[in-house]
Amino acid sequence: MTGRGTKTYYRTDNGKAISDEDAFTMLMLYKHQNLSVDKIAKRFSITSSDARVILGKGAGGSCCG
Repeated sequence: MTGRGTKTYYRTDNGKAISDEDAFTMLMLYKHQNLSVDKIAKRFSITSSDARVILGKGAGGSCCG
């Protein structure tokens, strides 16, 4: 996730940052494949709370931009 004021999220297995492509893939899995947040978090090796934040930002769920 790029841009001003955004946090960078890292994978727990290898320490690499979650890219914009990863975030887009997460959003598509959530919306179109109906995968749960926990399954997406496990697939991308991040915490469930981080996955919720990434999905919320990707879906336009933030209040201010």
